[in-house]
Amino acid sequence: MKLDAQTVKDLEIFQASISGTSIFELFDRTVTRDGRQKLHDRFGSPCSNTAEIRNEQDIVKFFLRLPSLDFFNISQSDLSHLEQYISSNYLIFDTGQGLFGSLKNRLLEFSEPSFVQFSRSGVVGVLAILQKTRTIFSRILADQDTHPKIQEFYKNFDYIDRQFPLESSDNKDFDKQLTLDVILHLDHNFRKILKENMKTLADNLAEIDCYISMAKATRDFHLSFPEILDSDETVLKIDDVYHPFVKNPRNNGFSNSSGKHVFFITGPNMAGKTTYLKACILAVILAQMGMGVPASRMVITPFSFIFCTLSSVDDIREGISSFCAEIRRVKTVLETLLPNERILVVFDELFKGTNVIDAFDCSLVVIEGFSHFPRHLFMISSHLLELADKLTPNQCISFVYFDAELREGKLHFEYSAQPGVNRKRFGFQILVQEGIPRFFEEKKKLLPNKS
Repeated sequence: MKLDAQTVKDLEIFQASISGTSIFELFDRTVTRDGRQKLHDRFGSPCSNTAEIRNEQDIVKFFLRLPSLDFFNISQSDLSHLEQYISSNYLIFDTGQGLFGSLKNRLLEFSEPSFVQFSRSGVVGVLAILQKTRTIFSRILADQDTHPKIQEFYKNFDYIDRQFPLESSDNKDFDKQLTLDVILHLDHNFRKILKENMKTLADNLAEIDCYISMAKATRDFHLSFPEILDSDETVLKIDDVYHPFVKNPRNNGFSNSSGKHVFFITGPNMAGKTTYLKACILAVILAQMGMGVPASRMVITPFSFIFCTLSSVDDIREGISSFCAEIRRVKTVLETLLPNERILVVFDELFKGTNVIDAFDCSLVVIEGFSHFPRHLFMISSHLLELADKLTPNQCISFVYFDAELREGKLHFEYSAQPGVNRKRFGFQILVQEGIPRFFEEKKKLLPNKS
């Protein structure tokens, strides 16, 4: 699944909008830089194929079945050592076996001492990593139903591990046990014969770090695994969805049943519309990564693209106003609405960058236009309540609203998504509640008397 730059920015996937924690940082439990990059790639480009998503989900579930997730003892320095050693520019010497080979090794020790030292430290480091990896797989393989992908990881490791020359695999003092002949023989094997296997090992260890992180986050946040459907129809049903950034969140639901694929969302400012949109999109992203989702239940047919526009997209350098940028954004969406794709499109307050009349006319054309593309899903919030009267006859459009009440001069929000349209207007009440009129009156008293 593709996420464009605007979507990544608005959802705060990798960078918080003001300060604090990004989505990626919130869920990251990796211990190595390479594992973190694997997780980063998954957040930036989740799967879009049903089989791939199910496979990723099964791997995360496999790790969650293990008694503990605290057995990964590989550090980034281990992976860096392995990668740097394997890709070194040092020549690889094959001095052979037997007495003649040993003599050549002794000559090499005197003629190329720096190479011998490099080989010794490189091999000792690799053997230490192999010993750590053996411990990791001993914990993983204890589960009788090890996932096939992890079994492939182990096969590659086991093929390398057979080169281990020591009788005691528990002895860490490799430097004193390895003769020069063994060191140079292993250096030749590791950097030439097993070079690709060693690269694969480093990559597999980073993958395991990433999967353990996904499993830990799913466990720590008490996430539930969604059902991934393979269907020609577009399905997105979420029960009790919430955003993990919100303390004590109000859970909400979403469903595109009854042939509805355009959702028109209304409600006053601060009622929860934007948070609701973010929560639904984040659930889709996590689902297609193979992770659990912040919801009690979710059923989804995978999307191939998400377009999300929550904030202003003007460009001062290019001389593009926010309204013009919104027009271009809509055009980009239309260019991507291909028959063989399934796209999730989200606009928070569509055409807020222009006057009310133009915003109404433009919104009506775009929303009704979106209704002709049933394979895709559109979620659009708006303060233009009058649009509902024009859109109601359209059987493809569903209406969702967030409510608020004025109690003793103060606004109270329910943060609950409900079917229908909210026709209440509380903009002026919010202004009063924040004390703006009173502030003006107090400041006016400080002005010099003109008389």
